[in-house]
Amino acid sequence: MPVNAIAHRLGHATPNITLAVYGHLLKRSENQAVVVAGKLLEGVV
Repeated sequence: MPVNAIAHRLGHATPNITLAVYGHLLKRSENQAVVVAGKLLEGVV
């Protein structure tokens, strides 16, 4: 989900506020997605 959509739903004036408050969670999710994608590719390759 785009950050600007999340910011709007949370009532933040800008996506920058959302990123400042929740940015650490987004990084964690990205890292988890990379790990899952890597495991999937290991099975395919």
